[in-house]
Amino acid sequence: MTAPDGSIPEGSLGRGLFRARQLETEEQAKARLTNGALGKWQGAQNKFKSDDGKSLSQQLGTITDHSRTIGRIEAELAQLTLFGNARTFTADTVITASPGTVSWDVIMIGAGGGGASGRWDLNGSGRLGGCGAGGGGENHFTIPGSMLFNPDGSPIPIQIRVGEFGEGAKSTNSPGQAGGSSWVLDMEAGGGVAGPTADFAYQSAWTTVPGGTGMIPGGFGSLVSLTNGVPINAGSSVSAYDLHGGGGGGGRGATHSASYPTTHGMGGQGGISPGGTTQNSPGKVPSQLVPTGGGGGAGGSMDQGSTAGAGAFPGGAGGGGGSGSGPNNWGRGGNGAAGIVRVMERFS
Repeated sequence: MTAPDGSIPEGSLGRGLFRARQLETEEQAKARLTNGALGKWQGAQNKFKSDDGKSLSQQLGTITDHSRTIGRIEAELAQLTLFGNARTFTADTVITASPGTVSWDVIMIGAGGGGASGRWDLNGSGRLGGCGAGGGGENHFTIPGSMLFNPDGSPIPIQIRVGEFGEGAKSTNSPGQAGGSSWVLDMEAGGGVAGPTADFAYQSAWTTVPGGTGMIPGGFGSLVSLTNGVPINAGSSVSAYDLHGGGGGGGRGATHSASYPTTHGMGGQGGISPGGTTQNSPGKVPSQLVPTGGGGGAGGSMDQGSTAGAGAFPGGAGGGGGSGSGPNNWGRGGNGAAGIVRVMERFS
């Protein structure tokens, strides 16, 4: 199209361009009319929702790193339990047996993992909750006096390391942090595996999030998953024979997507301490008389911008955050709880 003077006004169709517009597809026309803004917005949205582009193997390495222990100096606690007077440790240290000790009864629990955060999306099918984490495992055993004293009667220094808690995810669609393992000598009470994202659960075909290793494994975390038969609620860490147990697992976050089960997961029982039941509720801390793990946190609510239930000390796992419909209302993962080591000294 030209003006009377033969010039072509700005923005008008030149020769042949009218036919070219007729031949455009709908997608090409939208992109031209918006100057590519739609694609740029979708790209920015996906960047907000991604876990920094981490591959399945990279996320697996993050959620199973149990090497962190509590290095800060804390005072040894004297605690009365149903098993006797306990020397109680909540941080790394080196100790020796008291004079006259004939054996140690040790009870140790690894730290609970942190829950994953929820994912937000403008499309309801992409709004997914985060997965709950695994609770800390429990070990109990006896160390004889021959391993506590040298032949000349001098005490042998014994190293104790206490697992650091796993932090819940604080950025959208991200895994939590694994709980650290607790150690006495070369004996380990494993920390719980961190809550992974729903994307990881889909790719890995996991059915639960493993709890920490031990004579009594930590309670498993529950997944946001499409797999049939996957538990909604987290697993417990209890003994059927005596008063022992690790940390309860964390429940999964509530989910919008109609393709997935939408219900949040309740936290698992740790020893005799129940997990959180309602959305975002924490696990219960055990009585000081009971040297077991704490309950796991419940999964988070959707569209509230809230934080999922925290695991109870010691060893309880954090719940997964709920899904969101926007960049500010997705749920954060709940924190796991630190581990603990208790030593009951026995005398003749």
